[in-house]
Amino acid sequence: MKLRDYQEDAVRSVLERFGANDRVLLISPTGAGKTRMAAAIAGRFGSTLWVVDRLALIDQTLAALGT
Repeated sequence: MKLRDYQEDAVRSVLERFGANDRVLLISPTGAGKTRMAAAIAGRFGSTLWVVDRLALIDQTLAALGT
């Protein structure tokens, strides 16, 4: 999946901060592509726990992950 420039910057920033911290929070506005950014970050790790509070977010997340 191709991320927009600002999404790439956000993902890069989160991954850099993981080296110094065990908890990192990415905040972005509605429509900024949080699911796509989270999928890009999760794709860098062997396993990921994904928790959502709405059933619609499950379909959105699966689409973003390409599954």
